[in-house]
Amino acid sequence: MGLARVSGHPDYSASGASKFIPEIWSGKLLVKFYDATVLPQISNTDYEGEIKNQGDKVYIRTRGSVTIKKYFKGMKIDYERIESPAIEMVIDQGNYWYYGIDDVDKYQSDIELMDQWAEDATEQEKIVIDTEVLAAVKASKRTGIKITGMDANKDAREAVSRGELAMTIALPPYNIGKTGVLHAKWIKTKEQPVPPRTVMAVEFITK
Repeated sequence: MGLARVSGHPDYSASGASKFIPEIWSGKLLVKFYDATVLPQISNTDYEGEIKNQGDKVYIRTRGSVTIKKYFKGMKIDYERIESPAIEMVIDQGNYWYYGIDDVDKYQSDIELMDQWAEDATEQEKIVIDTEVLAAVKASKRTGIKITGMDANKDAREAVSRGELAMTIALPPYNIGKTGVLHAKWIKTKEQPVPPRTVMAVEFITK
């Protein structure tokens, strides 16, 4: 429907017989906004590769804590036997999506519908996972489970202050970058061997 016209004036719009004024269909879809997700910032996928092909449970072994004691000359030294409980990660949750389109519709459409839907499904899945995991975090207050995260960004720090995270770990980005550049230099110049392991101080944010 075009601009209103007086009686007797020819109708050149798309709804008229002449159709001199076309209707335009945009080749761009309206931007769709999604809820922001925070799980990638407060968690990691370090063990994802170990469960992609098989298994429904992963036992993650931990490093034990050594007790540092004062020493005095002549004293008897007692050694301790270190134990550290493994963390059990059970794989018992799953989601799916399924959609289709007729081949003729796919061919004739001027928009890659399958790609658009795939992108939407990915964003929707992120929201569902965030919602489910954070609900479990909230419930953990009643079960005694301690949830920790990495990076200590703004969202993680706020989650700690609200009691939703027990702790978040702040990594030293400057030192990490500086060390990486230094090691790259040593590899190139052969100035000295690169150590197989570099330990850096981190900050534990608990409140």
